[in-house]
Formats: sequence, C-alpha cells, structure tokens
Amino acid sequence: WALVELHGKQFVTFGGLLAMAHERGLLSLKAEFITVTSELALAHAVATFADGRRFEESGDATPANVGKKVALHWRRLALTRAKSRVLRDALNIDMVSVEELDV
Repeated sequence: WALVELHGKQFVTFGGLLAMAHERGLLSLKAEFITVTSELALAHAVATFADGRRFEESGDATPANVGKKVALHWRRLALTRAKSRVLRDALNIDMVSVEELDV
C-alpha cells in the first residue's frame, strides 16, 4: 500500500487502501452524504467484499479541518474520509489515512 511521511509519521493513502481492498475481494464501495450544512458535511460509507463481509463507517469534514489545497471542495472530503475509514477497518489497518488529516 502507498505510504506518505509527514512530520516524521507515516500515513496510508486512500489510493493505496483502495488498491489493497481490490486485491482482497472488494466488490462494492459506496458513500453518501448523511447531512451537509454550511459548517459540516457528514458521510457514511459501506464496503462489501466477495466473501460476504460488510463494513460501515462515517467521516466528516468542515471548512476548518481540511487543507488549503482542497478547501473549495471540503464537503466531498467527508466522502473520501468515510471511504478511507471503512477500508482501514476492513483491511485491519491501524494507520490514519493522509486524506483524514487537515493538510
């Protein structure tokens, strides 16, 4: 899986998680908004695998907890964070994804 080092710590990338999940039988990865306001976007993701396992997780984003590069698209980051978290759970990865950080 792809790793990124920031401030001396390693983080996994969403792309790396997705590639690993496909290698391990990912059939479906869906995410949808639960709520979106001017201050908070909350999303929920579901990952389903060929062996029947199903995982669910949520992610959030606010204008204040995203990096400058994605500031205009902060709402969609909630979807990516939810998908990263559900894949981390499914793959038993205890590293935070770089997309979950506010860099």
